[in-house]
Amino acid sequence: MFKTTQIPKGPPATSQKNLTKIQAIKAILSEEKRMILLTQIEKACVLEPPLYESLVKDLINNLTMHCQLLPESENSFYSQPGGLIDYALHRTDAALSLFKQFVILDQNETWSDEQKLWQYALISDSLVQGMGKLYLDYTIHRYDQQKKFIDLWAPLSEALTEGASYYAHQFTGTQDLTFLHRLNLLMARLLMPSDGFAFIANAPDVFAVWLSLIDEDYCIAGTLCAILIR
Repeated sequence: MFKTTQIPKGPPATSQKNLTKIQAIKAILSEEKRMILLTQIEKACVLEPPLYESLVKDLINNLTMHCQLLPESENSFYSQPGGLIDYALHRTDAALSLFKQFVILDQNETWSDEQKLWQYALISDSLVQGMGKLYLDYTIHRYDQQKKFIDLWAPLSEALTEGASYYAHQFTGTQDLTFLHRLNLLMARLLMPSDGFAFIANAPDVFAVWLSLIDEDYCIAGTLCAILIR
């Protein structure tokens, strides 16, 4: 009744020289340009240090486990190894700078809980926006320590690092934007720390804007939309 689909036993012929070794989060993020961006993001974030650790740093770590050293595209400014995480960090740093311009405080004034929540919504959106492309735009084969093929990575199920030591990627060239936007929502939920997701989801107005930005539907996103577009 149904056509049987054969699960591939191995990838297309790939030279072992083209395999990328999976790295620890600390090793990836300790590169100087990333350290500078991380420092600027932490300095700009107005959440208290414990909240920054659990809501922002954990999200960045989750993102790094998923992205590893994948380039953002084949031919762009972010086509270098690690370009995908670099693009997310640059976007977040720039968004925070713009957000501060919209929230003008006197020197002695403190940030309200609502302002902190909106800022976190922007930070998390900036980090995970467009990550549905991990499912749609790449074909990624994973390998063990002996560089033997394990499987095709399923990014909606687990991190790229899970049970693998090496990987090789190819770009698919897919251009299905409607599907991509749906995948963005699934990837965002997977990458978000549970406490961070609850922080946003418990505020319906903020949550509605957050979802629209993840979905790249800018009709109701207001100020945050303007920031991310810029």
